[in-house]
Amino acid sequence: MFLSRSQSILAAVFLAAVASVSAAPVPEGWNALENCRLAQADYADGDSFHVIHRGRNYQFRLYFVDCPETDMRFPERIEEQMKAFGLDANGIMAAGQRAHAFTVDALSRPFSVLTKWEDARGASAQERFYAVVLVENKNLAEELVRSGLARAYGMYTDYPSEVGGRQFVAKLRRLQNQATRSKVGAFAQSVTIPPSPREKNRPFADPQGIMSDRILEEGIGSIGIDSN
Repeated sequence: MFLSRSQSILAAVFLAAVASVSAAPVPEGWNALENCRLAQADYADGDSFHVIHRGRNYQFRLYFVDCPETDMRFPERIEEQMKAFGLDANGIMAAGQRAHAFTVDALSRPFSVLTKWEDARGASAQERFYAVVLVENKNLAEELVRSGLARAYGMYTDYPSEVGGRQFVAKLRRLQNQATRSKVGAFAQSVTIPPSPREKNRPFADPQGIMSDRILEEGIGSIGIDSN
């Protein structure tokens, strides 16, 4: 089969575009893990999960966003999310399960992880790191917010640059407002009117990290677990 001249030109343009995307430079200070796959884990949710890369298991937490919790392990976070999403506790956990299912489906194909190995202090013994996750050139954090399954609230980072990071946060806030008005995802079940995302970043406190710090400082008994 022979291609016409116009078809050959189009094919050449397409291949060049693919090559330019695959050869996109990794921002300075970042590490890229390509062709990752989602790993099975005892606990995972929409914004925190285990990844297999070259046979090694990593645990990552998304920058920029916060998905609803899937259980009552962190009641203070549940209470905060109830206000953000306009849901009761059961509604938050149901939305958390939907966010988890969304992430599992999104990561059912090979994906890329960009990380600076910044400590995300998970509750498990395994180290957890913050990351940006790209699936077919789409940012998972952005797609979660667009679908109404995450809020624009989380650990900030300078990806792909300091200016780019601030622009991305502004975009996430716009997407959250759109999801709220359109009643998409978790906002479809809102029983109160959720507040608009804050214009200024607040310090982000991850309850899993707070718990792990408390265990290190005071022992496991500090969180109500008998070690005997």
